[in-house]
Amino acid sequence: MQKEFKKVTFPELKQQLENGIIDHLLFEEEAFIRAYQALRYTGFQKDSRRKSEHGQHKGAELFASINYGTGEITNYEEENSSSLAFKRFLELLLNEYP
Repeated sequence: MQKEFKKVTFPELKQQLENGIIDHLLFEEEAFIRAYQALRYTGFQKDSRRKSEHGQHKGAELFASINYGTGEITNYEEENSSSLAFKRFLELLLNEYP
């Protein structure tokens, strides 16, 4: 399937972009990045035991697109991964590329 895209579909899309048949050719990528907070220690008065606290597991859903014709990058970030987050990213793209 990727071979067909590279040999047939992509050249056709590039030609359509060059001929003004399509206005924009966007490539999209998304990733969920986990940010693990380091284990930390909270100190108490002298000679008392140290208490360890585990950090919270957080992350971010990152979306980005690149405009093939201009090289312009659009990115969007949310704390939670969901279809609604992706929908908001698509709405952002629609606003930038009406």
